[in-house]
Amino acid sequence: MIVMRKALSCLALLVAFVIGVQAQATPIQITVDTSSLFGMSASLAFDLIDGDGGSTPSSVTISGFNSDGTLAGHSSSASGVTGALPGTVTLTDTEFFVEYLQQITLGNLITFIFDASGNFAGLTPDSFSFFILNETATASLITTSDPTGANALFLYGSSEGPPLALFSSLVTAGVPNNAPEPGSDALVMAGALALGFVHAFGQRRLRRRVRV
Repeated sequence: MIVMRKALSCLALLVAFVIGVQAQATPIQITVDTSSLFGMSASLAFDLIDGDGGSTPSSVTISGFNSDGTLAGHSSSASGVTGALPGTVTLTDTEFFVEYLQQITLGNLITFIFDASGNFAGLTPDSFSFFILNETATASLITTSDPTGANALFLYGSSEGPPLALFSSLVTAGVPNNAPEPGSDALVMAGALALGFVHAFGQRRLRRRVRV
């Protein structure tokens, strides 16, 4: 019985770890209510910062962009940016600071999906943040609860706690329609682990009975 309890405890810890990792996974769909800024000329800023000095390559892909606003020109700060909205844009941490700026006349809503891979957790995580700036990209159009004072609408990447932090009530985050529900893969894996454990334990009990 003691061996069985230990095995069940280890299984529970493993299942909890898998579910925790899966619950924090991207892709994530971001929706921003821009109705209070309707008609204003703005710059959308997508920023990737390399927190670990390039020891672990990281990238962020922006896809599925949609808005009832009107897109204008775009620019980027580094060679680590490929693509342009409303198509797919990828930011890679080839430099310490990589930024994609998209000029837009704002409508009522902005939605996009971001998918991150690399080092976005731990002691020196990379980070990805999103801003709505003025037309010249020199100041934020929205005041948020961003603790750094930069007025980011959200940040992905953290040395502690969940990797995604929302700093504005205008922003909601969810699972894209074409992505699996958070935790579904983890539950399948947990079920497989449980079945494997039950089978192995049953076989061990059977062998002991045969020897007796």
